[in-house]
Parts: sequence; C-alpha cells; structure tokens
Amino acid sequence: MKLTTLLTNGLSVRDGIILSSLSEGARYPKDLVNDMMSAANVTKISDKLVSKKLITRSKNILDKRGVVLAITKAGEEITSGH
Repeated sequence: MKLTTLLTNGLSVRDGIILSSLSEGARYPKDLVNDMMSAANVTKISDKLVSKKLITRSKNILDKRGVVLAITKAGEEITSGH
C-alpha cells in the first residue's frame, strides 16, 4: 500500500497497518496490538476506520464478549491501491 494512497484517503500509516493486517483476514483487536500500537491505539484507529466504512466491527458469535474486525470492500480497494 502506497503512502500517497493513505494520505489521499485521509489515513495515517497506523491506519494502513491495521487495514493491511485485516486484508489477510478478520481479526480480534487484541491480535493487532504490538510494539508499535497499544490496545487504546487499536481501539481509536478501528473506531476511525469503522466510521469511514473501511472496516466492520461485529460481535464474535462464539464468544459474545469479544468483537471481530474485518475489512470492507472499500478498505480492500485502498489496500490494493485501486
């Protein structure tokens, strides 16, 4: 994913990291936490991406306490550069 694509769509590099991770498949938010992003950052960024309709947040059908993040078609278009 190109930096210019992110910037054109009003996204940061961290937004791009989450989009890129989700392009490989749906994930739990806790799976996106790493040395570069805290749980609070993942929540803040996922809120932004949900509001832009680039990802979805849905309840985990197996564990009602958790949520799963997944990329949308619009998010896929950004990650693929189209």
